[in-house]
Amino acid sequence: MSGRDLSRAEVLSRVKRKELKLVEAAEVLGLSYRQAKRLWVRFQGAGPRGLVHGNRGRRSGRAESGEFKRRVLELVRERYGGPVGLRLGPKLASEQLEEEHGIGRGTADAVGWDGRAAGDSDHRGVVAAGQGKD
Repeated sequence: MSGRDLSRAEVLSRVKRKELKLVEAAEVLGLSYRQAKRLWVRFQGAGPRGLVHGNRGRRSGRAESGEFKRRVLELVRERYGGPVGLRLGPKLASEQLEEEHGIGRGTADAVGWDGRAAGDSDHRGVVAAGQGKD
């Protein structure tokens, strides 16, 4: 449970013990009365676990398989990586992967999968102190 879920559970426990009214709990939580009422119903039915989002811990339906990621990152490192200034950026690498390898579904995200996919230890372009960008 996140900190927000824990604090909500604590406030709703106070409602359960009749220390707070639901209207006051809504105000404390920064929610509308209607939303607080929805949380209260879930809390009554399932306890604190009912406050946790139902998709927490699940894999995204849009997530790529591990094998696909491994293959794309390997191709990017081997063919399109290299020192800064010589390697392809994510957009161009994505276009090359689509043209040459038939891989065309969101491969520009490959840099997001592994920031060093193109062989650079610092993909954000941050310069170490005192070195300057030239």
